[in-house]
Amino acid sequence: MEKKIAVIGGGAAGYFAAIRAKELHPQCSVSILEASQKTLAKVRISGGGRCNVTNAGFDARRLSEFYPRGARELRGAFSRFAMEDTVEWFRKRGVPLKEEGDKRMFPVSNSSETVVRCLKEAASTAGVETLLNHKVIGLEQRGGVLVLSLRGKKDQRCDRVVFATGGIRSQAELFMNLGHTVVALAPSLFTFQITHPLLEGLSGVSFPRAVLTLMSSKDAQGKPYRMKRRGPLLITHWGVSGPAVIQLSAFAARELYRDNYSAVLRVQFDEALDHTQCIEALLALKQNHPKRLVRENPFSSYPKSLWEKVLSFCEIPERSRYAECSHKELKRVARCLTEVELPVSGKGVFKEEFVTCGGISLAEIDFRTMKSKILPSISFAGEVLDIDGITGGFNFQAAWTTGYIAGDNIIN
Repeated sequence: MEKKIAVIGGGAAGYFAAIRAKELHPQCSVSILEASQKTLAKVRISGGGRCNVTNAGFDARRLSEFYPRGARELRGAFSRFAMEDTVEWFRKRGVPLKEEGDKRMFPVSNSSETVVRCLKEAASTAGVETLLNHKVIGLEQRGGVLVLSLRGKKDQRCDRVVFATGGIRSQAELFMNLGHTVVALAPSLFTFQITHPLLEGLSGVSFPRAVLTLMSSKDAQGKPYRMKRRGPLLITHWGVSGPAVIQLSAFAARELYRDNYSAVLRVQFDEALDHTQCIEALLALKQNHPKRLVRENPFSSYPKSLWEKVLSFCEIPERSRYAECSHKELKRVARCLTEVELPVSGKGVFKEEFVTCGGISLAEIDFRTMKSKILPSISFAGEVLDIDGITGGFNFQAAWTTGYIAGDNIIN
């Protein structure tokens, strides 16, 4: 029997849901209702215009670890449609993907327009109708039919609805009226604003093997937290950035939001040298090379600019020799290199900071089908759910996976 299916939202998840639903059920009417004048906006701008489609080389369990919210639920979903399925989906439609050194995958064309064109052509070929400027402002169930209220347009009646609207900020009330719980939104994937004398003048200096520990500030309210990440760190003119920082911002997104982005970041600039090793190395230099100038003889491969800044911060005179430094002074230098605590005072910006945590409560979704447990005739996919991943193609993969599963089970 022919059914009418409405997919709300013309993004990555919405297109995947609509295409899969129409390909499985060609007798059904499938429409994408997009509120704006253009679909696939985030696909176009992602990856600097190259579109980081997915990531490579992880099984379902390992893949789920890259999601601060939704890891447990996605584990089963990825067993149904994961990275290799995404790669094959695009390959079959003429868009081969390539893997880069960090396992991110992009179209061989290096252009997001290739992905946009592929999705639009797949939808058109399947027979999906795309309706622009169709803003859904309400939904009611009348008998066995769903009625969509549209801004400035006639109501639409349909049998199934997939919500793939991206963020929920403008539609939270609609979902709550349906009986769903909406988890409050908070930014994810951002840099840290830090003002500290040790960082002054070091903008642009990077550390490939840093160890970062993010902790509640001493006056933070609520349950304290402590999170650690290893990876590249970049000093910026406003604070710190780099993959390790961005990951911390994602996994501590709710705690940082709660504490108004006030926290403490403990930094070990090189994971190969902890506090004890650093002290021992400095004391060995003092003993074995007492006449050497401290400023001209760092004990490790720290950038010269950092070494000089640490010595100035620790008030080591410019022409001091190792023999002239007390054990207390050298221990202070070691602490600055391996245990310095920097006050986080705010949230910086990041090029991919259109990712938020928050959305429809995952407890109310059946991840085998992506259907609502409250109203099974509606489904959810993509960022509208309380799911978010770190950078590297993980957010798009969640969109492809949940969209595909929603379309796959729309009539069941």
